[in-house]
Amino acid sequence: MKTIKQTFTLFISLVILSTVSAQEFKAEDLVGTWLTSDGSGLINIYEESGKYFAKSTSATDPEGDKTKKDTNNADKERQNTLLVDVFILKDFEYDEDGEWDDGTIYDPADGKTYKCVIEMTDKNTIEVTGYVGITLFGRTENWTRTN
Repeated sequence: MKTIKQTFTLFISLVILSTVSAQEFKAEDLVGTWLTSDGSGLINIYEESGKYFAKSTSATDPEGDKTKKDTNNADKERQNTLLVDVFILKDFEYDEDGEWDDGTIYDPADGKTYKCVIEMTDKNTIEVTGYVGITLFGRTENWTRTN
């Protein structure tokens, strides 16, 4: 009897904890300007026709040069363009699990585009995971909201 009671108590506790820790966010909560985890870029996320996109609004290299170019882009014609105003995120949709998915992320560091999922951990922090195949083999960064 004691084991059943302990198991039931543990189950109820887990349900309560998962409910408390899972904050409710609305799709439009993603809209805004976000600072990348390394502090080198500002990304403006916006909604258009029910999908979410983002362009870089500021990009600096490690030396602080704000004229950073998209030198790693696979498209040779784009390698001389500034990283400012480049699409970083494309085609995200908000799902019932509280994530933005079905989109892609462009990584200017290697010039490649990856599948991506975004999850909001609080009103001012998002986890951005770019991946190939499954998220387990991806890379996650935390971006913070800016004013």
